[in-house]
Amino acid sequence: MLSVVLYHIWLFEKQINFGKQLMPDIFGLGYLGVDLFFVISGFVMVSVTRGKFQQPLGTLLFLYKRITRIYPLYWFYTFLLVAAYFFLGTDTTSLAVNLKAFVLLPQEKFPILNVGWTLIHEMYFYVVFSLFLFAPEKWLSRLILIWFFLIIGFNMLIFKTQSITLTPAVFHIIHPLTVEFIMGCVMAILFYHNIKINGHAILGFGILLTITGMMSYSHECGLWLRVLMVGFPFSLLLLGAVTMESDQSKYFSEILRSIGDSSYSIYLSHTLVIMVIARCWKWFPEPGQYGYLIASIFMLLGSLIYGKYSYRLIEYPMILSATKQIPQIFKK
Repeated sequence: MLSVVLYHIWLFEKQINFGKQLMPDIFGLGYLGVDLFFVISGFVMVSVTRGKFQQPLGTLLFLYKRITRIYPLYWFYTFLLVAAYFFLGTDTTSLAVNLKAFVLLPQEKFPILNVGWTLIHEMYFYVVFSLFLFAPEKWLSRLILIWFFLIIGFNMLIFKTQSITLTPAVFHIIHPLTVEFIMGCVMAILFYHNIKINGHAILGFGILLTITGMMSYSHECGLWLRVLMVGFPFSLLLLGAVTMESDQSKYFSEILRSIGDSSYSIYLSHTLVIMVIARCWKWFPEPGQYGYLIASIFMLLGSLIYGKYSYRLIEYPMILSATKQIPQIFKK
């Protein structure tokens, strides 16, 4: 999540183009933080559904919690972004609210809140995984492997024919980045099956592969190489980190935990924070590179601080409100 924030700050510098680049191009790969987000999602889905298979009401509750976790805050910041465009005097002639984007259905264009494209993938993950919950839990590994091979098979078929025009829905169903969600599921299965894992070794190997992948990766590599060079190392990082945490051999700082709790709020709101600070930054006459450096620091700190309070004052109350409604909904 932090890498995505830094990526958007790096983009701001590119747009300003004042002559001397402050942030190195490695920050241009910050969007790959999305890959870690997908891996973590797969791990979390396996974690929160343990022992809850073949329970139809539990499956509905699972979907309810996922929906109420994703949509309310996403809608809040979508409307806030539209309001910000009007307030800042941005051209709004092309800002027709797309209903598909609003309900996170696959579409060709990005949602108004651009980071929402990842949530479209996320909701697809949740729907597929909820179908797995109807089967016995011991089948989960096989179902995930079937899902993986179906994605591989359809992509090979499309590669051979090269004449098939994909609809947005099909494009998302067979999207290579879905494999990263599957990787997260596999890591969780390994973790919970009490397989002897050396967290330090796995984390170290994951760091080595991540550094190698980041140094070698470029946008031209394509999505499948992205999964291999970035998604797989991230899955090892995650497995190593959770193993070390469970062994209590490594304690993570409260600051990182706080950022982790606020990560969804930061993710959805940071582009608005950056946009407002960038607008204010332009009021200063020729601020130069040091002015940009100050603006960048404000963008980063502003995104983190605002995201923290967004979690406390907006997101968390939404979660509590949705939780309180669960008994009334499922008693009907």
